[in-house]
Order: sequence, then C-alpha cells, then structure tokens
Amino acid sequence: LSEDGTVALASAAASEDGSLLAYAVSSSGSDWQEWKVREVATGKDLPDHLLWAKFSGASWTHDGKGFFYSRFDEPPAGKAFTEANYYHKLCYHRIGTAQSDDVLVYHRPDRKDWEFVGSVTDDGRYLIITIHQGTDPRNRIYWKDLADPGAKVIELLDDFDAEYDFVGNDGTTFWFRTDLEAPRGRLIAVDALSSRGSARKELVTQAEETLQAVHAVGDRFLALYLKDARSAAR
Repeated sequence: LSEDGTVALASAAASEDGSLLAYAVSSSGSDWQEWKVREVATGKDLPDHLLWAKFSGASWTHDGKGFFYSRFDEPPAGKAFTEANYYHKLCYHRIGTAQSDDVLVYHRPDRKDWEFVGSVTDDGRYLIITIHQGTDPRNRIYWKDLADPGAKVIELLDDFDAEYDFVGNDGTTFWFRTDLEAPRGRLIAVDALSSRGSARKELVTQAEETLQAVHAVGDRFLALYLKDARSAAR
C-alpha cells in the first residue's frame, strides 16, 4: 500500500456479488480512514475516495450500488490530529458519486459523543444501527426498513442497559447475543415491531461458560463459548 510501509489496511467489505471491494486505509498509525473502492476483476480502483472516516466499517446494499459507512465532519485546518472528534454521522455512499453527495442516514446533534455503525441484514431488507458511547460495552440498537425510501429510523433497544450484538433476523424478528440479566451471555429474539423491543423471547439460556459470539448458519445457530480458557462451539 506504500513503499515505506506506513499505510495499513484498516477494514474491507465486499459487495454482495463480490465484484467490488470497499477498503479503508490508515496512514502512520492514525485512526483516520480513507475509503476506496476496487474492481475485483481488474484490480483497479474506482474514482471513489472518502475522507474523514473513523471507527467505521462498510456495509453494502444488496444491489451493489453503494454502502453505509461512518464519518466525522472535516476538522479545521491544522487540527486533524489534535482536536477531539464529536458528532459522528452514518452516511450512505453511492458508487460513482462525490463524497459531498453522500446521504446522511442518521446523526444526533444532541448527542455529540454517540458513535454509529450501520450494517445491512443478510436478507438485504433492513439497516441495523448500533450506537456506542465511548468505550462503554453497553449499546443501543436502532433500525430502518431499506425497502421503504421514506422509512424513519426506529429506536428499538434504547435503554442503554446492556450489550446487544446483532446476530441475524427472520423478517422483523431480530436475534441478539446479550448480557442483559445474563453476565455470561445468552441469545434472545426481539420483535422489532413491538414498542421499544418489549416483545422478547429467550432462545439460548445462560450457560456456565461465557457465550462470546453467535452466528446464524442456515437454519441453526452456532454458539461460541469460552470454556476453561479454550474455545468451544455448539
């Protein structure tokens, strides 16, 4: 990525059909990321170039026309590495357009220290917005229906009472690994259409081992535990 080795690959995400790769690079150990897009077949980069991203991944819409990412406003001249960053923004970038044309999907001018991560569900229907506040492991979960251009962002799990790790969905039934009332972790299903996620069901109860992650694979859940300092999959 650079002859002197000071540029690192920070993140990468492939489009649904695998034809495009969004990738972020950081220079000289900086948290700032620059997003670029590469054609897989040719190995050539497209003109797309996104600046001032930080604490961001990329998640493509299934039509391959663009992806969601998170960024800050451009800092004042000369203060890119000295000034604190506030007012994170979740944006959508359409391939072949300028960054100035990106769509602002969600931000909170009243919450300067909130940070947003957007991820598209495996069925391509919904955008899951995970909200963090500093380094606190507890988080919030909002969502948006991508099939409805006028859909609003729905505040689903907004009590900041636990860690919620989105696993997958079956329609508007969303699955989360959480430490809510389970410090070692459990798996729950939440009806996304219920008021503030009030309709919930436990799918995998808390075990003696710590539940580190859950993956939806086909019609099953793959649960990854930490048992006696070693990994176990069930």
